[in-house]
Amino acid sequence: MSSHPLGSRLVACVATVALAAVGHAQAQVAKPDPKLEGRYQAEGMNPDGQPYRSTVDIEPAGDTYLLRWIERDGRRAAVGIGIVRGEYLSVSYLAGRSLGVVVYHIGPGPQLKGQWTVLGADGGLWPETLSRAGVAAERLDAPSPPENGSAPPAPPARADALASARD
Repeated sequence: MSSHPLGSRLVACVATVALAAVGHAQAQVAKPDPKLEGRYQAEGMNPDGQPYRSTVDIEPAGDTYLLRWIERDGRRAAVGIGIVRGEYLSVSYLAGRSLGVVVYHIGPGPQLKGQWTVLGADGGLWPETLSRAGVAAERLDAPSPPENGSAPPAPPARADALASARD
């Protein structure tokens, strides 16, 4: 076992995602579905009860998915990797220095309804729904992130709210 705190947190985060996937072990292993690929409008609840909105880009990567949460100002807020098992997408993510996990049920549309948490949340779970973004929503709410990668990743609103709720 690593004595470095980030090492312990990473192990805990990976274990959480693994347990979520095992919970649906009876479902067949699903290859990435190209219908999940695209831009989504995220709406959720922060630990302090305040709602938040951001944009999430989902793209297939081999047998996994890469997710990027993007704030309205175009900064990347979080990055994650996910796997599909049956009707569920389980994602571990890094937002600034916070590690977390979110498990979404894949519904029609597709619309993904899930719950998320971060290490240090003392067992708290908060809702987040991803809905396919339309052209108007993309223009108004989610400018594309800079191509040169110059913008540093910033924690999403949900991680900031957790930090302030704990202070």
